[in-house]
Amino acid sequence: MYYAENQQVNRGGQREQSIELLRIVLMTLIVFGHFIGFGYHGKTNPDGTLNLSAYLPPLYLYHVDAFVFISGYFGINLKWRKVALLIVKMVIYSLFAIGLTILIMPDFKLTLSSLLKNVYPISACDWWFMAQYLFLMLLSPFLNAGMEKLNKRQATILVGVLYLSWFRCTSVLLLFIYILGRYFRKYPCVQIERNAGKIFITSVVVFFALNYYLMNEGTYIQRLYDYMSPFNVVSAVSLFYVFKKWHITWGGIGNIASGVLAAYLITSHELPRQTFNDLVFKATNGNVIIILLISVIIVILCSLIDIMITNWIRPVINGK
Repeated sequence: MYYAENQQVNRGGQREQSIELLRIVLMTLIVFGHFIGFGYHGKTNPDGTLNLSAYLPPLYLYHVDAFVFISGYFGINLKWRKVALLIVKMVIYSLFAIGLTILIMPDFKLTLSSLLKNVYPISACDWWFMAQYLFLMLLSPFLNAGMEKLNKRQATILVGVLYLSWFRCTSVLLLFIYILGRYFRKYPCVQIERNAGKIFITSVVVFFALNYYLMNEGTYIQRLYDYMSPFNVVSAVSLFYVFKKWHITWGGIGNIASGVLAAYLITSHELPRQTFNDLVFKATNGNVIIILLISVIIVILCSLIDIMITNWIRPVINGK
């Protein structure tokens, strides 16, 4: 996520702070969504009050799409030292997650086999996003060059084919969203940019309505929740353009945004994920406002930790 956005520039040649802010917001929604998703226990909270969690997916399920769209729009600038830095961080945060597991799960017994499996969980596909994102990073030079050679008709057909493949193969998610970002960068749509706010609100409202009426329809609701559902894709793209219109000058946003990946790596690790999210959900009694505030705090703290870790290991990787 951080590694793909190094080419973000605005008219003055500086990073677009509004997009940096969007990344912070998206990571907060990811953490919030994990608390809601893994902590959800039915239609009632621990104290018996109505659980609103099942009604909230339209407000946050576009987060992954928007993250990858940012990568596609600005283009991943593949550098092997950044790949190495990412892999080292993944190992470090795996160790963080194991420590968190020992802290919140007193009965947990760490064996050599579980240590080897969980110290780099991507090998077991527990970090599904990181597995696909690393693959996307390796493909990015070819994807970037290929999109530059396609004319608008050819690129439109490619985007359409990739999207239609969703019905048979959901693993094309990151590839499709990345290509979509490259497409809109090369062929801007003035109508979408101009009406981004209205499009986003409409998409979320329609998603809310369908979510309410299809909540008990297993197959249909799963398709609705899929990251490649039209509502999540439309919400992600339109929200990107909403933020892109803003002009923010405070550079501190970029510093915080540079480390948001840590929040995902720690809270999404398989070992502490279920127990940690369950504890937070029960402690807050499913209060979505409190859970959202906790998510904001976690993202900021993890980002600050990541900045320190990056400053520590980057000179080693760069050979300085």
